[in-house]
Amino acid sequence: NEYAKWLQDHPPMLWGSRFALLLAFGLHSINSLSLWLRNRKARPIGYQVKKDLVTSVSAKTMVYGGIFLALYLVYHLAHLTFGVSAGLGYQHLPLDAAGLPDVYFNVVSSFRVPWAAGLYSAAMVVLGLHLYHGAWSVFHTLGINHERYNDGLRSAASAVALAIVAGFLAVPVGVFMGLVR
Repeated sequence: NEYAKWLQDHPPMLWGSRFALLLAFGLHSINSLSLWLRNRKARPIGYQVKKDLVTSVSAKTMVYGGIFLALYLVYHLAHLTFGVSAGLGYQHLPLDAAGLPDVYFNVVSSFRVPWAAGLYSAAMVVLGLHLYHGAWSVFHTLGINHERYNDGLRSAASAVALAIVAGFLAVPVGVFMGLVR
């Protein structure tokens, strides 16, 4: 709740961050669509037999994962920004002792609902796959691709993705398991 109040008390920081995130999301989406269209144009007729020699689950699911994450983002904003709480429907967030919206209550009550905790957890797994492939691909884009470094780069991409996913999963798992009340 203190963090939410701090954000509300610093509108330039809040709206600047929102604008930067929206811009990054928009540019990422446009670049992804552009890459997908270029790939389709390069090979307008599909393979009769497609045999993947070197790929990963994260590479194969980038497009679908991106679409799922975009849809999840709508839910996430509805839930944490606009007060639509899983299992409670739309409501004005209850007020805490200081008379401010009780964001903590919203998060805890929502993650006690199994489908909401499950949806959030699934989204974080998809985010992890997306981040892993993105981090791994950025090395290739920058020309950092050599047999001597690739295992370390894969490990670095995995570590970044796992750390972010673990951090985000700690909240719904902690609430759902009763560690956070």
